[in-house]
Amino acid sequence: MQSINFDEGIKTFSINGDEARVIRINPGDLNLLIRSEEAQKHIAEYQEQIKRIPLNPDGTPVDGSEESSDALRSFNSMMRKELNYIFNADVYDTVFAGQSPLCTVGKEKMFLFEAFMLSMMSIIKNEIAEFNAASQARVKKYTGGYSK
Repeated sequence: MQSINFDEGIKTFSINGDEARVIRINPGDLNLLIRSEEAQKHIAEYQEQIKRIPLNPDGTPVDGSEESSDALRSFNSMMRKELNYIFNADVYDTVFAGQSPLCTVGKEKMFLFEAFMLSMMSIIKNEIAEFNAASQARVKKYTGGYSK
């Protein structure tokens, strides 16, 4: 069988330098931004429900009630679906490594999923900005002599 070979833009990222936790995506894929915007709407809806549940630092409910536990399980399930949708790949387990996406991390005490998304979206936006600059340079190369 013959193969069609070309650069797909796929890059490999280790999660926090852990070579055993690797995701492969094309950070220049404009559809990532579209899928991310859609997923953020779903996540925001669930976040409103979760905000009413007091959480321990590890993301478990303080009260331990069945209702709170069910809401958190539902959030985790939704987060798995939405994160995998954004990246068009099964990245959830690699990114969170068994931790709750609702555990608090960092000096800012943000949710783990927020810390990941902030870092990843920064990479994606930089990649898209680089693409746009290179694209404009290519266009200018061919159209530069035709400007008024």
